[in-house]
Amino acid sequence: MYKVTIVESSGRVGGRLKNTYAVKADPNILKYNVRKSEKGKSANDLLQRALQRVKDDVKAHGCKVALQKYDQYSLEDYLNGEDVSPEAIRMIGDLLNQESLMNLALTEVIYLQSDVNNTIKYYEVTNGSDLLTTAFQNVLKDHVPSSSTLRTPLTHLHADLVLVTTTAKAALFMDFDPPLSSKKMEVLRGIHYGSSTKIILTFKEKFWLEDGIKGGKSITDGPSRFIYYPSHSFPNNKIGKWSTDPHSLGAFALFTPYQHLILQGAVQKEGRVHFAGEHTAFPHAWIETAMKSAIRAATNINKEAARTQQHDEL
Repeated sequence: MYKVTIVESSGRVGGRLKNTYAVKADPNILKYNVRKSEKGKSANDLLQRALQRVKDDVKAHGCKVALQKYDQYSLEDYLNGEDVSPEAIRMIGDLLNQESLMNLALTEVIYLQSDVNNTIKYYEVTNGSDLLTTAFQNVLKDHVPSSSTLRTPLTHLHADLVLVTTTAKAALFMDFDPPLSSKKMEVLRGIHYGSSTKIILTFKEKFWLEDGIKGGKSITDGPSRFIYYPSHSFPNNKIGKWSTDPHSLGAFALFTPYQHLILQGAVQKEGRVHFAGEHTAFPHAWIETAMKSAIRAATNINKEAARTQQHDEL
């Protein structure tokens, strides 16, 4: 039987959890000046063709070997090495939301491509994902001291073990006594985070339905870039920018070249301090990953407690 206390700085439990047919028919309509061999292919077709060498290596040698081989490449470096034309690379960046990801590790992009595509079936928590965190809060009841501002001493909180589930960036603003090892601090500083901004605009009428738009998204090379048509209605306008949120300081981990190999220490515990979060497991950016990492940490804590008890009995 455990007594669990959640220390939450933001005043709410849940952290970052807040709740085109013509082109498909003829990709050439967009007027990208691609090579003759690339004409008639969609952006996804071009990307998947370029990634075929990686897929073959994974199939022949396994994921671990492929990771060690390809983690040194950024997406842009790899595409250039596969003789993809500059216009095809621009097309991939524009239409697949890869433009801002070109400097990321190729391995990171492959993780994203594997989990975000039209062949994947997704599930949602009816009435909002925050029902998960609310359920935890209801069970723990009085053991959730929210609004615990970072760097505020909690002199009366006693625990045998601590599980840190903040982002790596937020953890840097916490005082650890004794301090974390220099290696651990290096890992936390080095983790690259993406910046995500979501703007919810509400209208009196869904005028886009007149154009036959029902769900999905529109892509533009203008400032808005991606316009989504949600299935659910929203009562008010809302803006969320995770990089300016003082409790997260970033949206989600997106590794750059070599980071999958050199930042594996993100998952390692320091003494009695354990770490979890989407940045400590794969694939990044998913709530499910954060939950799995927490289960992993809880399992390790339970095993450690069992070993300690057994040692005491001996």
